[in-house]
Amino acid sequence: MTSAEFETKIENIKKNSAAESITPRELLNALGFERRTKNNCAYVDAYLENNKLETSPFYNDVYIDFKISLKPKETATTKSESDPIKKLHLLRSATSKPETVSPDTDLVTAITKMLSHGVCSLPVVTTPKVIKGYISWESIAYVYYQGKTPSKVSECMRTDFVVLSSETPILDAIKSIDKNGFILVKDTQETLCGSVTILDIWEELGKVTEPFMIIEEIEKNIRHLLSKSFLPEEIKNIIERTKEQNKVSEVQAQNSCKDDSSTVNCDILDDLTFGDYIRIIADETNWEKINITANRQEVILTLEKVRNIRNSIMHFDPDGSNPEDYKILKQASRFIARLRELKH
Repeated sequence: MTSAEFETKIENIKKNSAAESITPRELLNALGFERRTKNNCAYVDAYLENNKLETSPFYNDVYIDFKISLKPKETATTKSESDPIKKLHLLRSATSKPETVSPDTDLVTAITKMLSHGVCSLPVVTTPKVIKGYISWESIAYVYYQGKTPSKVSECMRTDFVVLSSETPILDAIKSIDKNGFILVKDTQETLCGSVTILDIWEELGKVTEPFMIIEEIEKNIRHLLSKSFLPEEIKNIIERTKEQNKVSEVQAQNSCKDDSSTVNCDILDDLTFGDYIRIIADETNWEKINITANRQEVILTLEKVRNIRNSIMHFDPDGSNPEDYKILKQASRFIARLRELKH
């Protein structure tokens, strides 16, 4: 959607007090953005607020290519906010209309469609709103196992399927998906709009969790470097000398070290933040004690990048990790791991 087309939509909304169809991606692109990051969403929110507009559903609660309504704000004094409960329409698979067949479809055609689209099942429908059942590799095999030679989809169709609304919370839907293998999804107009398998759920979760796993690897390697260079009591003293932006309270430090101040696995290492890591390494005396052959400023720059990415992904990003951020995290993880190898 071009900027001119977007402006035309806005003019029509204001002139006719009627809703216009748009996707979150189109909304973002029209305002010069690609992703729903915290800062980008703040700008979009301000734009909608200033123009007395709102989206339904909220643009940050659905899949980025899901059709939503952009319309005049019903109450000018209220602010549209994201729903804290993440629902099915946030998932690509729940909002991408699946391939379907009818009961009288030739079975060879149905099998060919399953193969060409790489799916394990197909909904069987008579209309977009009327779902009769589904066929799957298992249901087809079961009929052949009985010694029959089916020719139509209806002969292999099963009817033990589950249909959920796109407004269903994801956590609630997972129970049904786990029990049944997959679910079919209908939109608010009762039209089939998606199909979700347990694999789809894991793929979506992976987009969100993998960056955190990489960051955890980085932190573990940094702690290893520090534990090999400083006693817990020394780390406590370093942090106490740099209390500015310090998140490790004096009480935590005392409690974590009071039993055995000579134990390198003291809990104080687990309490350190990325800001603490940077402040420790930024001190030239500390860096000399760490004693690895590397440029200190490059190490600090790397940790600063990781800290900034970590701070940004603490807020749920419905579009998954930024490819560039993901690349930076992977490079940082390899870099810090190599530094650990240099420390004996």
